[in-house]
Amino acid sequence: MIKNLEFKNLGQDSVDLYVYGAIVQEKEVDFWTGEKSQTDVDTLDFQKSLDQLQPGQILNIYVNSPGGDVFVTSAVCSQIERTKARGVKVNAYIDGVAASAASFLVMQADTITAYKNSMMMIHKPSCVSWGNADELAKDIETLNQIENNVMLPLYRSKAKCKDDEIASKIANETWLSADEMAGMFDITIADEEKQFAAIDRDMLLKYKNTPKELLAEKQPPTPQPKIDYTYFEKSLKEIKEK
Repeated sequence: MIKNLEFKNLGQDSVDLYVYGAIVQEKEVDFWTGEKSQTDVDTLDFQKSLDQLQPGQILNIYVNSPGGDVFVTSAVCSQIERTKARGVKVNAYIDGVAASAASFLVMQADTITAYKNSMMMIHKPSCVSWGNADELAKDIETLNQIENNVMLPLYRSKAKCKDDEIASKIANETWLSADEMAGMFDITIADEEKQFAAIDRDMLLKYKNTPKELLAEKQPPTPQPKIDYTYFEKSLKEIKEK
């Protein structure tokens, strides 16, 4: 499921898809009503939308995401790949941040465009796991398979550098500026900067090397107290008279 995912202009030559949120496993359930979110889209919803695209159409994916579930993202990448095989061209735009799983999601596109203030983060896949040693070993094996069979091939498909450099960046949770990502991957940098909405700060806190500017919360200016000078003048006058 992708939070804050929205298709626009479905049925026309160009279809816009906005991935403006975290990629997670299940739809959120409202605490008060117990109903599942109507704005979140699961992989089945996603596939139904992609199935409506016709050969010759263009799918534009706009991304501003802190990442999320590697298994869900892997499934979404497979869905996009099947869509491309039907003759649909896919363009990806990094409107703000493409972190973690979102970084290899954009690699599935035919072309990738970023902006001067865009950022990308690549790191080793991770998951929340529970169980005995055998069960944890299976999760480790699965994560290694996703890194070696999904992530690395996608990064490699757009790479301008050698595999060992990509592997090193992944191992060290690397945040890339627009120029740095364009140096590593086949990404076009647009001339202008782009204003983009803030993303899930709580999720960004889970990463080790998140740039401070992404964690900074914009606080409203502190209101300055109004000083009633007439009060002080009156007080001073009373003191002099005494």
